Amino acid sequence: DAASTGSSNGSLDIVADAIEDEITFTVTAATGKFIIDGVDKPALTLHKGWTYTFDVSDASNANHPLRFSSGGSAYNTGVTVTGTQGQAGAKVQLVVPESQPTTFIYYCTNHSGMGNSITVVEDPIKAVADISANVVTVAGIAGNVTTVANNNSNVTSVANNASNINAVQSNASN
Repeated sequence: DAASTGSSNGSLDIVADAIEDEITFTVTAATGKFIIDGVDKPALTLHKGWTYTFDVSDASNANHPLRFSSGGSAYNTGVTVTGTQGQAGAKVQLVVPESQPTTFIYYCTNHSGMGNSITVVEDPIKAVADISANVVTVAGIAGNVTTVANNNSNVTSVANNASNINAVQSNASN
């Protein structure tokens, strides 16, 4: 178990890579919109480094090539188009970049208004890997955290009397 036996964020990266299976969206086209997994032109949130496959084999996609754009220009980095849209086996695959494009959308190359925005977010597991040293530190002082939590009423009492404490300290200085 790499997650429990590893001591570096490299181990967490291995776990992240192992569970980041390809995610597939089913795409159809109707009423001037792409319908992704049954939702009319949804705004998408995708994770950095993950691979997304857009299954565009449905016949409704024949005249609606799905593509990506960043900053008003076609975006092709990490994009692989397989087959002919609207025919069996057709797909558009996107490996989301580690560096987020400034504006990122999916669209139809033939018709306006069919797509929507794409927001790129951190891979949640890699985000934990990036702060793994902090997690280890907190785990090492868990007893202290528990002690403070068990004395919450005392901590609250001190906080509520902070002005009195400051006044005493101020008088002691004079």
